[in-house]
Amino acid sequence: MNDKRNIKALVVDDDKVVRDFFVRFLSLENVEVKCAGDGPGAIEAAKADKFDIVFLDVMMPKMGGLETFRELKKTQPGIKCVMVTGYASDESLEELKKEGAVDSIHKPLDLGQIDSLLKEYTNLSAKKISIMVVDDEEVVLSFFKRLFQDSIYEITLLKKGRAALEAVSQRSFDIVFIDIELPDMNGVDLYMKVREMKPEIRFMLITGDPSRCDGIEHFGCLYKPFEIAKIYWEIEKIKSLRGLSN
Repeated sequence: MNDKRNIKALVVDDDKVVRDFFVRFLSLENVEVKCAGDGPGAIEAAKADKFDIVFLDVMMPKMGGLETFRELKKTQPGIKCVMVTGYASDESLEELKKEGAVDSIHKPLDLGQIDSLLKEYTNLSAKKISIMVVDDEEVVLSFFKRLFQDSIYEITLLKKGRAALEAVSQRSFDIVFIDIELPDMNGVDLYMKVREMKPEIRFMLITGDPSRCDGIEHFGCLYKPFEIAKIYWEIEKIKSLRGLSN
């Protein structure tokens, strides 16, 4: 299944047979996979690399699945967690789901179920282009919402700079459109702060005055009224980098 591009999975289980099973199967599915034999090893792996999904054994020595999951969320809040168990009761699994685990699978492992979980929890998110627009004008936000209404896009619309900083601290974006004039923060200052936090993000500064962009190092400046072709050109660059171009 070659549609699962750029997906990284972490397998955490104290049983080497189970770990080897996941490695063989996920590798065949074109999923990059790393393994850990216990909770502390999983936490170290999550500090060193970013994962889309973790298959986490419920019952492990040193640190149980629930405790491990809580620690993993501190490092990677958006990680999708599938609990793997041969013993846990329905009640304990429900408790784990309340903590944020997206699903659970039982041993002996079912290949079809694992494949379905990959499709449900990683395939769509791996292909979407994540966009944030920061502008206090409702007409501008509505414009971008209509422009990126296709399901391939995931768009976040915000009116204030502080809300944008909070959003960037919690997740990553492919491209951010920032109005230079914001009610609570200068847009250029916001751009500099976001770039410092996540230098891999592409940016476009929005302004009605082209001179406001003079002397600023940036990926692009978008002038009002908007040139739709210029916006799509930036998006096509991201699609090409992500391997999503037609």
